Amino acid sequence: MKKIKILILGSVCWITFQQAHGQSALDVLRVSNQTLLGTGRASGTNTNMSGIGADFTTLSSNPAGIAQYRMSEVMISPTVVSNSSEMQLVEGSQRPVNNDNKTKFRLPNVGLIIAHQSDEKVSYAFGLGINGFQDNSQNGLFRGKSKGSITERFAALGNGLNPDHLDNYEAGLAWDVEALVQQRPDGTYSYDYENYKDVELNKYQSIQASGRYNEMALSGGVNLSNKLLLGATIGVPMYKYNERKLYQERDDQEVVPFFDQIQFREYKVATGVGINGKFGLMFKPINSLIIGAAIHSPSFLKITDNFSTDLRYNFTFNNEKMDKYAESPEGTIDYKIRTPMKLSGSVGGIIGKFGFVNAEVEYQDYSKGHMRIVSDNLYDKDVEEKINNEISANYTSALKVNLGIEVAAIEQFRLRAGIGFAQSPYVDQREFKPNFGFGVGYRADFFFLDLGYRQWKSSYGYQPYFISNASQTIVTQNLTQNAVVLTLGFKMR
Repeated sequence: MKKIKILILGSVCWITFQQAHGQSALDVLRVSNQTLLGTGRASGTNTNMSGIGADFTTLSSNPAGIAQYRMSEVMISPTVVSNSSEMQLVEGSQRPVNNDNKTKFRLPNVGLIIAHQSDEKVSYAFGLGINGFQDNSQNGLFRGKSKGSITERFAALGNGLNPDHLDNYEAGLAWDVEALVQQRPDGTYSYDYENYKDVELNKYQSIQASGRYNEMALSGGVNLSNKLLLGATIGVPMYKYNERKLYQERDDQEVVPFFDQIQFREYKVATGVGINGKFGLMFKPINSLIIGAAIHSPSFLKITDNFSTDLRYNFTFNNEKMDKYAESPEGTIDYKIRTPMKLSGSVGGIIGKFGFVNAEVEYQDYSKGHMRIVSDNLYDKDVEEKINNEISANYTSALKVNLGIEVAAIEQFRLRAGIGFAQSPYVDQREFKPNFGFGVGYRADFFFLDLGYRQWKSSYGYQPYFISNASQTIVTQNLTQNAVVLTLGFKMR
């Protein structure tokens, strides 16, 4: 249980600190812990091609890879991504496993490379285009029966406050629909939730999330005597995340006085843009061996969140069925995220005309991420400080390791496969999660076609709402993410 609680901190800290804010440590992690999707060739080898180069993916991994190009080329990579979610209540008398999935079309890679050979010892190349990253979209749901109620949360948020001072997004809505109705004799308010303690309710939540993280890359590289290759990229990350949640509780057994059903909806749309820099080098002690290294600066993103909530409460009073509904105003807030810097290293081996082997490792310290809310309000600054404390306390450094191979099975045709392991960024979760890819390719003198498949798996803890000193509703989520990438390209002299 301790590990699950650590995992859920990122996803619930915005509820803990400030009901009117949609920000959390999870927002920082979401834009920091990005995995390149890349071209069909990169996906087929399950790597970023940073130990081999001459693939557009390297513009966002090791920019020195662009200096491997000998011919100009243009490419496009239509992609289908499919993410499946498995969710289950941790405790309760009824906790079935619930599955859902989401499939969508993306265009994560469009690029142009211009290569030029100035003489026998020096060549250079420039690149411009977009690289896409692992998709954040998902549909998920859970249902079951367990102790606790979101009404306890609303009561705790409002405890001691006059109704005029309740927030507009949670407790204030609960007051408007008459879910909070208690006043002390001295005129102050104490919203009691004793009726919900140790009572099991039927619970259900559906989550619909759609997110993408793409990077526009402007890169240049130089090849010196085919021994030392240098490259640099100016990256412009572009981020968008939409989320809709519906949480519902029902009292089918009529064990709570008055209460029949409650529905709480949350809406969030986040959009942002930023900038970063990358520098890389490759060294060839011999022609068949390539040693590479790269450093990525932090990404600096400015993000705008638009958010709202609504609440519907059904109850019985004097044998009459009541239906009350209230909705919040539209909320907007701007904030800035600084992601941690990233270091990577690679080794690539060219096996004559038979193919290559590519090994990579990435290091990133997620505790160095940071959020700044664009506001002079002292309460907003308090929220900002607590979020950054959560980042420092619950995230840590993590490694990603990938190994891929390409084999020239017959002339012009390629077979590819790769495996990788990604370490969890959470302090109390240090295991490595496996991922893999495989693919095929056809490469002619002036035309190439690559088809790749990649899969990632991850596990999280999740809470639809949070309250201390009461029964917790905790859910486990296993997420499987799949991508099929088709890259069509043309080479030009």
